[in-house]
Amino acid sequence: MTAQFSPNISDHNYLRNIYVVSSYNSGSMITNDDAFIGALFVTEEHQGKGIGKKRLDHCKSLYPDLELGIYKQNIRAISFYKKCGFIIIKERLNGDSGFTEYVMSWKEE
Repeated sequence: MTAQFSPNISDHNYLRNIYVVSSYNSGSMITNDDAFIGALFVTEEHQGKGIGKKRLDHCKSLYPDLELGIYKQNIRAISFYKKCGFIIIKERLNGDSGFTEYVMSWKEE
């Protein structure tokens, strides 16, 4: 799937089954072709300015449902995703890090 987030802030590159949805000085976001958001990073000085929400909204425009994994102790991010319509669907141990994480899901209404 090819899409453009915004001509001045998006670079939608394909690399080993991972799409870099956006990457610029304020952070980056990646999702794969299974609609799983692998990462959403917004630099600290750019947080709270709507950048993360815009990136999620872009992904929501591409997929009817999305999932992501978030570390259980990352309360601020969990709150952000809940405000964006995601719900916790399960808790699991992350096989790479060994930390407990939530799997969160969003479905188009």
